[in-house]
Amino acid sequence: MQLELSFAWSPPGTERVSIGKELFEALASRRRSGSIGATAEELDCSYRHLWGRLHDWEQALGRPIVARAKGRGVTLTEYGSKLLDARSRALARMAPSLDNIAAELEAELNRAAASFSLVRLQASHDLALARLQFDQSLARERYFLLCPIELTETGPLRDLCSFLAGTEFANILAGLPGYAPWQSGAIMPLEQGLPW
Repeated sequence: MQLELSFAWSPPGTERVSIGKELFEALASRRRSGSIGATAEELDCSYRHLWGRLHDWEQALGRPIVARAKGRGVTLTEYGSKLLDARSRALARMAPSLDNIAAELEAELNRAAASFSLVRLQASHDLALARLQFDQSLARERYFLLCPIELTETGPLRDLCSFLAGTEFANILAGLPGYAPWQSGAIMPLEQGLPW
């Protein structure tokens, strides 16, 4: 699992309006391209949608961020330009910390995901199921194997269920460190204690 952390701006006094990277991409694109039409095309949205979003952001911020200038089209206001520069500086300072936190969280989540594995078995009416043997390394992989099994008298899982419920598999499990005897149905004296 890969994580990417980012931050969002929320002007004080607003109803928790989050000003995310969409605004800053629009401002940066406008600065590069020189026109709102080119900005809308670069952001893959309509000219009208972009104007609506700019208006929403201006309402949230309480100040204009773009201005129409006769003969020059739409330009960033001083506030819009400073807002874009401030975000760039903040991102440059915070990016290493956010990357480190993301890496730590990613490693922790990957460890948690690795501690749980799923074994999927498919069976058929094949006679080879009678000869199915589990590798001991698979059995050692988990100290506490919880496998609820309802033994069936007929059907494709009969041989597999017989093996799992049989003494051969129980002996493999019993030989593992940390195996809880109560999993096999054996009575464990209280003085023996729990393995953990």
